[in-house]
Amino acid sequence: VIQYEEGIDLDLEKIIVNKNDRDSLWVGMDFLSEKLITHVGYCPRNDENGVIKDMQYQLVYWNDKWIEIDRKNADSDSIEFDNIPEGVLLLLRNLDKGKEERIFTIENQKIHWW
Repeated sequence: VIQYEEGIDLDLEKIIVNKNDRDSLWVGMDFLSEKLITHVGYCPRNDENGVIKDMQYQLVYWNDKWIEIDRKNADSDSIEFDNIPEGVLLLLRNLDKGKEERIFTIENQKIHWW
């Protein structure tokens, strides 16, 4: 994770960060010489709404009100729950951070976001 700083130098690389007047951020990398790039990953800014290690989560389902299935601390960037009722509307809450929640269902072991 790179905090906002101008011109962070790494061993053979340089991260260039520029912030304009509209609170947007531009980030580039200067490798100082020609490099072969085979993959590029992009992680958009978020409000820590993914599953994050050591944070506590609550899984609930809807039946005229939200009913708790279980609470767990995440051991990694994924979390597993048992005994999930079939055909219900679900919501995973991060109890530590991240308040942008999205309902989902599970059909044929696949998550469908709504």
